[in-house]
Amino acid sequence: MILAVLLWALALACGWATNQAVDRMISKKPLLPGPWFPARRRGFFLLTGMMLATVLTYWRLGTGASAFLAVVILACLLALAVTDQQCSLLPDKLVLTLAVLAALWIALHFTVQMLWTHLAAALVCGGVFYLLALVVKGAVGGGDIKLMACCGLLLGPGDVFLMAVFAFVAAGLVAAVLLMVRKKSLKDAISLGPYICLGTALSLLFAPTVWTWYWGILLA
Repeated sequence: MILAVLLWALALACGWATNQAVDRMISKKPLLPGPWFPARRRGFFLLTGMMLATVLTYWRLGTGASAFLAVVILACLLALAVTDQQCSLLPDKLVLTLAVLAALWIALHFTVQMLWTHLAAALVCGGVFYLLALVVKGAVGGGDIKLMACCGLLLGPGDVFLMAVFAFVAAGLVAAVLLMVRKKSLKDAISLGPYICLGTALSLLFAPTVWTWYWGILLA
C-alpha cells in the first residue's frame, strides 16, 4: 500500500515536472499550425497523461523498482512527444535524459547479453534513421535519429521492432484521418517523434504480452 501511494506521488511529481519542462522548452519557439492547448490546458493534458501512464504501469509492473523507473521514463517520453508535436522540436536535454534513463533500465535488469544487444539496437536504430536522413532529404531530423537510438538502447532489438510497428501504424492512422478531414495534404509532413514515443511506451509495458500472444498463435 505504501509503495502504491509513493508510485502515485511520483506520478504527480512527474506530471508537474513534465509541464514545467515543456513550458520552458517551447516558450520561445513558434508553434506549428494546429489546435494547441494554452499553457493551463496543456498542464491538465500532461497530468492526465501521466495518470493514465501510471495506471497502466501499476497494472503491468506492480510497485517494484521497474515500475518507479518506468513512470519516470514515460514522463520523459510524454514531454518529448508534446514538444515535438507542438513545435517540431526534440530537445537535446530531454533526449539525453531518456538515454540516461535507458542506461538505468539496463542496469536494473542487467545481464551481459542484454547490455550488448541493447547497445547494438541503439546503433542500428540510429544508423537506419541516419541513412534515411541522407537518402530522403527532410524525411527525418537529427532529433529523430537521436531519439531512435535512445529507444533502441531502452528496448533492445526485439522490442524496438515492435515499437516501430506501433509507431508507424499509429502515424499512418492519424495521417489517414487528417487527409480525410483535409487538415493535411499529401505534401505535408508530420512529426514522427510523438509516434515513436507512443510506440516506445506501449512496447515498454506490453511487449512481453504481445510476443507471448504472437508466438502462441504462430506455434499453435
